[in-house]
Amino acid sequence: MPLTDKDRMSLFGALFVEYLEVGDNVEAIRIMQYDDEELAIITFWKIFNEVSQELIGLNSWISIAEAELLFKTLLPHYGITNDNIWWAIFNQDPTLHMWKQQQALDEILQTRNKMINGDKKNFDRQILIQSYISQFMIGTCELQTSTMVERREFTFFEETKRLVRLLTENKIKCSPNELKNNILKVFPGLSKQSYLLSMIDKYFANELQAIKGEDFVIDYEIELIPIDEKPKVPELLEIKELIIEPKTQQVNEALVAPTGPVPKIITLKMQPESIAAYLDSFIPKFNDKKELKERIKEELSKIRKAFVTGPDKLRIFRDLLGGLIKLYAPRYNYKKSDDILNQKIGQIYGTVNALHTAISSDTAIITGQHEAIVTVK
Repeated sequence: MPLTDKDRMSLFGALFVEYLEVGDNVEAIRIMQYDDEELAIITFWKIFNEVSQELIGLNSWISIAEAELLFKTLLPHYGITNDNIWWAIFNQDPTLHMWKQQQALDEILQTRNKMINGDKKNFDRQILIQSYISQFMIGTCELQTSTMVERREFTFFEETKRLVRLLTENKIKCSPNELKNNILKVFPGLSKQSYLLSMIDKYFANELQAIKGEDFVIDYEIELIPIDEKPKVPELLEIKELIIEPKTQQVNEALVAPTGPVPKIITLKMQPESIAAYLDSFIPKFNDKKELKERIKEELSKIRKAFVTGPDKLRIFRDLLGGLIKLYAPRYNYKKSDDILNQKIGQIYGTVNALHTAISSDTAIITGQHEAIVTVK
């Protein structure tokens, strides 16, 4: 018998208080909530994640509105008055994200169920293309409103090339116009960058039109079983660090040969210990914590773009980040707020954790869509 709304709320409240009061969780969040908000959010998120897993085990769940009501009522009694601590969870927590997305998915399915077979096939194909765009055009997402013209055009070209390769390998038909329209749906910030979208017609039209895909629909009822396989031998990865050289040509002329950046090759073994050592190498190079954080974000973005070439690699990368979190968590001590080295480790820890959370939110979705393609009889 399913739980009533009152039962679910009571269960969530009881579990949340139980985990919040474990150890020095309350003290840690209360002390850091204004001085180091990002790490306070991470500590709070870990508590919420444990509660979420308990709810899943009990076949229960919680909505954003219900969680908001509890947090507003309960947390001030513990001295936690910075609302940003729990508001961030609504965008970061992967389980809550999936519960929220389920409601939107139900609406999508209702619309889809009214379609005839041909429309369903096209509908599913567009959804899958948009999933690939959002997951494998990371640099384009970051640069869609940037003024770094040469970097943006090079990144867009390289990521579109990889996207077209993925569509071809997985036999997902997509015309040039469909690709442009879907890119704009995912990255509306590119709407004023028509010269970027023109690259698709200029460089990739023939490849897209040559894709011999099969008609398919996505089986939305498929049961997703988490796959925790990790590569037996750590993969050696070559990262191309882009160095932009000044140019005098006009932007449109640069499209003819988007090869301005000169690559600097870095070889990195893809295992948590090696990545941690690589990230640690930047600690002595930066005195400013914020500058270090931005550099770590850039390096993780480079690693992700170089390593993640398909859904399976995305899952492996998520697990690698999980391994990194386990390495950095015991090294950071929130009580040593005046220790510079500890503060820098905290910045790396927080950045890795934020990226892991963001990827976890969508990994199950795109993996499920990728593996759920079936031929319609």
